[in-house]
Amino acid sequence: MVMIRRWFWGLALLVWLVIWLNSHFSTDARSVTIYCSHDRSHSQQILDRFEKETGIVVDAVFDTEATKTVGLTERIRSEQKRPRCDVHWSNEPLRAVQLAQEGHYDTLPEGAGSGIDSRWRDAGDLWCGFAARARVVAVHPESLASAAIPRSVKGLIDPSLSGKVVMADPRFGTTGSHLAILRVTLGAQRYRELL
Repeated sequence: MVMIRRWFWGLALLVWLVIWLNSHFSTDARSVTIYCSHDRSHSQQILDRFEKETGIVVDAVFDTEATKTVGLTERIRSEQKRPRCDVHWSNEPLRAVQLAQEGHYDTLPEGAGSGIDSRWRDAGDLWCGFAARARVVAVHPESLASAAIPRSVKGLIDPSLSGKVVMADPRFGTTGSHLAILRVTLGAQRYRELL
């Protein structure tokens, strides 16, 4: 039920943003361009529903698996003098914060995301978060005894796991943000030990 509510508020925010941005910036009032780093398999149904319910055509630009969120972030930066993106649906919070700090985002329209707790919103109302991402440790059940399974990220530095741990490429997507947060949380020395 909580997940459905989050998706509802996320969709409501997206719809509000699209309508507001479309009425203020678009040359064609019946279309909107969305740069979307959320997986297409999950976001397309929401965009399709928005099109169906509003009659506004969505021109969605998705990231690629090779560049993930970094590609759309750099595209927004490169288009600074002539923005083409009406709505940025990012699944990577630190890069969204960077774009906001660099002046790429406009203030959200009044009331947009009003159902979202203030702790998930930018103080300047430049963005708001509406979904959570989980980080999980997956273990092959035959490779480790139950007692040896790490119970936290810090448990991954156990010498007995050397050469047995893999992770996504931190240069792309949300893994880089996760590692940045770990570095701040653990400190430089412990962070290096973890890696």
